[in-house]
Amino acid sequence: KKTALRSVNVTTPTPLHPTPYTLDPIPYTLYPIPHVPLVWNHVTECWSMRALLVNPWVYDFACYDLFSKPIGFLQIARHLQDAGFEIAYIDCLDRFHPALRVLSGGRGSSSSGRGNYYSRPAEKPVLFQKIPRQDKRYGMPLQIFEELLSAAHHPDVILVTSGMTYWYPGVREAVEVLKVFFPSVPVLLGGIYAALCRE
Repeated sequence: KKTALRSVNVTTPTPLHPTPYTLDPIPYTLYPIPHVPLVWNHVTECWSMRALLVNPWVYDFACYDLFSKPIGFLQIARHLQDAGFEIAYIDCLDRFHPALRVLSGGRGSSSSGRGNYYSRPAEKPVLFQKIPRQDKRYGMPLQIFEELLSAAHHPDVILVTSGMTYWYPGVREAVEVLKVFFPSVPVLLGGIYAALCRE
């Protein structure tokens, strides 16, 4: 009889053969993760892994939602789901989170769905100190992000995407918080920033 929480340890033989998913303009490559437990998924009737996907904050002088969505990242989520993964997705730029509607007073969206992100003042990186603009962090408050992580099932792997290279503070902050909540879970970073600044 299969049980919901039964787990087995699976060792993936080396070398690992990556499965490429070509997503314009950045090619993503997913690698199997060795030495992680599998759980029986009663929906798909197969052993599966839990994946947590995070779209991090943006640090910039200005940022406006013009239907901005991480399409390549969402395609990866769909591929993982089709492969039997249990997917949890947290979008730090989700303007429609119920708590954000309270904080913003219900303002900031046009009839077409475009609008302003919730933002808070942030310290400028050293490189931008001489620019006479206020740097901001765009996206949900840290408290909401932490509450979502607390409510999530413990993942087997975490995927984090990235956009512009100079948005790295949001990526770094998200990874730091994730490692506090899930210190033993591998974190895979992809997207434009990770592809252009591999070091």
